[in-house]
Amino acid sequence: TELQAAVAGLVEAAPNLKAKSEVVSAAITTLLKSVASKEADYNAFDAATGDGDTGTGVRRAVEELLANPTTVQVLAGCLVIPSKRAATAAVFTAVGESVCDTFAGSMGALLSTFIIACGSAIAHSTPEGIPVVGTLVGEGYSPTALHTVIKAGVEAVQRVGGANKGDRTFLDVLFPIMALLDTAAPTPADIVRVAQSAAEAAAQLPAKKGRARYLGGKEVGHRDPGCEIIKDILVGMYTA
Repeated sequence: TELQAAVAGLVEAAPNLKAKSEVVSAAITTLLKSVASKEADYNAFDAATGDGDTGTGVRRAVEELLANPTTVQVLAGCLVIPSKRAATAAVFTAVGESVCDTFAGSMGALLSTFIIACGSAIAHSTPEGIPVVGTLVGEGYSPTALHTVIKAGVEAVQRVGGANKGDRTFLDVLFPIMALLDTAAPTPADIVRVAQSAAEAAAQLPAKKGRARYLGGKEVGHRDPGCEIIKDILVGMYTA
């Protein structure tokens, strides 16, 4: 498979890059486990505005990804080894399809769309513009490259779901991040702060998409599970 071919290619990488990819692989695994551990919280958020199974979807998706360590290893390798960037689109597509199949529902499909589009954008980035930063990679980064990758994911989700800013979807955490990256060279702490603030603000929005839009405003004041998931991923990536 394309995934196995990418693994074989990693073996030929320089030792220092292989070591770095192993560190990133461990960080991704820790991040995924952390997000999955919040299953009960996400289900509770979803129960207030939907059918209460978002957390279960997250756990299933993470369990499937971690069931095959090769998946995370190759994902990490594509992020830190420039020579393997060509395999990134295929790897992110595999991850996205796995999320879609195991998470299920509209949230799974939209997250899958976001992941696949981000992978395609990373695959076309320059080696010096590695767009994943913070403790997950542990080195400097290009705000422009990160903005480009997030924008690609956001626009893909918009094409599929038609969501706009203020519609109370997980994009309402990503729009402020994009604005931050567009105007400054933020520190990881800045990204964490904006992600947390955006998730809090989204809870005050009336829903215009998803099941919550039928609640007639009763959803206002309740945390949106999609926004919480994206916020927790960003906080996990960028918190020391």
